[in-house]
Amino acid sequence: MGRDRDTARETLTVLCMLALAAALPAAAQDRSATPRGLADAPVDGDLLEEAYEPRRVAVLVGVDDYDDGAFPRLRFAADDAMAVAEVLHDTMFGGFDELVLLTGRDETGRADILATLDDIAATLHRNDTFVFYFSGHGTLSTDDSGRTSLYLCTRDTDADRPQSTALRVDLLQRFFKNRVHCRRKVMVLDSCHNGEAKSFVDDGTRERMARRRSPLDPAILTRVGEAEAHLFAAAFHQPALEDPELGHGVYTWFLLQALGERGPLADLDGDGVISVIEAHQYARDHTIAHTGGAQVPQAMFREVGREEIFLSGGEGALLAAERGLLTSYSRLLADCQIHVDGVPRGMLPKALPVEPGVHHVEVVEPSTGRVVVQRAVRIGPGQALSVDALADERRPEKSASLAAGASLFGVAGPYGDSYPALSVGPDLSLRWRFHGPARNVRLTVDLSSGHGEGTYVAAYDVPVAAHMVRLGGGVQACADVRRASFWIGPRMQLIGVSIQRLDDEVAAQAALTPAGGLRAGVDLWGNDRVGVQLAAYVDVFAPVVRDRLDNPETRFGVLLGGQVRVLGVLR
Repeated sequence: MGRDRDTARETLTVLCMLALAAALPAAAQDRSATPRGLADAPVDGDLLEEAYEPRRVAVLVGVDDYDDGAFPRLRFAADDAMAVAEVLHDTMFGGFDELVLLTGRDETGRADILATLDDIAATLHRNDTFVFYFSGHGTLSTDDSGRTSLYLCTRDTDADRPQSTALRVDLLQRFFKNRVHCRRKVMVLDSCHNGEAKSFVDDGTRERMARRRSPLDPAILTRVGEAEAHLFAAAFHQPALEDPELGHGVYTWFLLQALGERGPLADLDGDGVISVIEAHQYARDHTIAHTGGAQVPQAMFREVGREEIFLSGGEGALLAAERGLLTSYSRLLADCQIHVDGVPRGMLPKALPVEPGVHHVEVVEPSTGRVVVQRAVRIGPGQALSVDALADERRPEKSASLAAGASLFGVAGPYGDSYPALSVGPDLSLRWRFHGPARNVRLTVDLSSGHGEGTYVAAYDVPVAAHMVRLGGGVQACADVRRASFWIGPRMQLIGVSIQRLDDEVAAQAALTPAGGLRAGVDLWGNDRVGVQLAAYVDVFAPVVRDRLDNPETRFGVLLGGQVRVLGVLR
């Protein structure tokens, strides 16, 4: 019998070797015909886009029954989890895409809950929203070193060994922070840790707590990320109560009210959606009132700008709140038509909601057909993207520009008696235009000179020639309208002036004085490189001059002028 088995094994080995030898030439031929490197794989764009669509996902745990008899049976924990799942799933309220409900005995063990969280965390993308809800017993453990840790009790928690059989709250929060990579995440814990109501504390821990001279300092993660919320049904030293009349935990009941039928009362800003802050505030206030202050819910959250976490409000309102925005309020693009992904979406200025993702944006001047903006942009949920900032990239004055031309000016005030009525001279300006949030601000450095001849009234109407040099800088506020840029701003400069009698009988008078003033004008761009500028300015200065008796005195002067310049883009 053994010999027959050996013969069969040898026959099978020979057959396998023959088959392998026959396959080797074909395999070698295939390798020689296939180039090395990465082969293109067909990609379905619609499926890819669907895979990365923002989702709203929740894991809800409710534990009524415990293996360890030390934990009293709860009446409404499973009902709490099921009711929260129902309101989150309802398209009239939460509209969540995926819910995992864990209430059965074979689903609420410590390993089961952690495995579910691991599996869900692996599927979450950055733009998703994730909610973890737990209703059940809590406990705490104080070791001999004085460290106190808070725990959530799963179905198989051993009251004597919570460290290895329960979910430690600070480690769960750390898991939330480091492993759950979506941008918006909420943790709701309807449990407590003081030994009453929805909690249990063993005798050893009670004794250690009684011996403490200082307040408990439980290990709990106090920092949360942006657009993240951790909600607690009660402070750790207070009970989290169940109420038979409500049929739920007190905090959960009022949270359900805020997310459901009482949503309009919880909607503090009237925007039609319930944020996590609004829901918690409503539940907190009503829980305190209902329990007479015995239970005070706590929360840690940080929401930044438009990164709010919306939990309820109906499909339409939530979709609008989760969408991105294309905005344009600049006069530069007024009356231009905007196209998104080739579809006309109306005239600017406006705020245009769009689905999160990559979009092709095009802005066209209807009168000329000129394309002002043509860009592919990525917009995240709740993100506002300025179309005006995109237009900056097509603006002629991208960064630095040069203005050169002529300036005509006259002097008014007491100093006008010492200076010719009109002067003219060359004018040069180097300008820097900002982008982004400061795109309507420009800095300038100006150098100009002027020459004029006239009558020196203060010196018995003698003929004089005057020379003036001005060096200064300023800041301007700009407003773009199509290919024109209107601007206005202050300027500080240093003025050097000399006055020479034409008959040369008196030596020249000279003065160096600071001056402050205001400039305004318009830049008209003919194309993306060259334009013309028209400007007016007024400067106030006070040089020291000599009167008719050759005594020095300070005279007030006002410089009034206008400029015509040619503009050129440097880069």
